[in-house]
Amino acid sequence: MPSKHSSALFYLDQGFLTADMFLKSHLLGKTEEIVQKELWRDAKSFFQEEAQDHVGITPVYKVMREIGPDHDKEFVVGVYLENDFVAEVPVNQNKKLSSMLPQRVSR
Repeated sequence: MPSKHSSALFYLDQGFLTADMFLKSHLLGKTEEIVQKELWRDAKSFFQEEAQDHVGITPVYKVMREIGPDHDKEFVVGVYLENDFVAEVPVNQNKKLSSMLPQRVSR
């Protein structure tokens, strides 16, 4: 996956015109989809907003299980609305919970 600095590195390596053409051909054509599907939104924040809007409850996240050695720990996190279990989300220590939620909790 490209880093957040990929565009800058591409510019430094290839120059302005090449970077400009690349961004226009690979990014600008996707802006409509990004806006329509709200892909810029953080999934954890989105779920929290939806839960608060629809049921007036802020989600709670609880570690259910820890798997693996300390240097490569994985967690299984439970998502709850009050005492009601909503979803189980696997989370690697290198991944944020927010990046895992779209796979488990849908609109």
